[in-house]
Amino acid sequence: MRLRLRPTDNSFYEFFTRAADNLVRGTDILSELALPDIDMQSLSERLGDVEHDSDQITHEVYNKINSTFITPFDREDIYRLASNLDGPACPRCRGRCTSWSACWTSRPGSPRTPCGG
Repeated sequence: MRLRLRPTDNSFYEFFTRAADNLVRGTDILSELALPDIDMQSLSERLGDVEHDSDQITHEVYNKINSTFITPFDREDIYRLASNLDGPACPRCRGRCTSWSACWTSRPGSPRTPCGG
C-alpha cells in the first residue's frame, strides 16, 4: 500500500465549481435588468434563490474544512475563496449592500435601495 501525501478528495473543487456556476446563474438573471418590461418580482425571487444556494454551498465548504484533516491547499485560502464566491462585492454600491437581489431590483436612489446606490 502506497502512502499518499496529497489528499485525493476532490469535493472542494466540486464545491467551487458549483459556486462559480451559481455566479453565472446570478449574472444571467442580472442581465435581464437591461430587457424592457421585466418582472421585477420574479427577478428578485430568482436572485434570492441564487443567494440562498450560494450561502448553502459556502456552509458546505466550511463544514468540509472543519471536518477534513488534510486539505488540497491552505485552509485560509479555501475560506477566502468560498467567501468571495458566495458574496462578491456589489459593483453598484461597492459592497455596502447586504442583499444583491434587494439592491439590484430597486431603482437607483429609491428609498428601497439598501445601499443607496
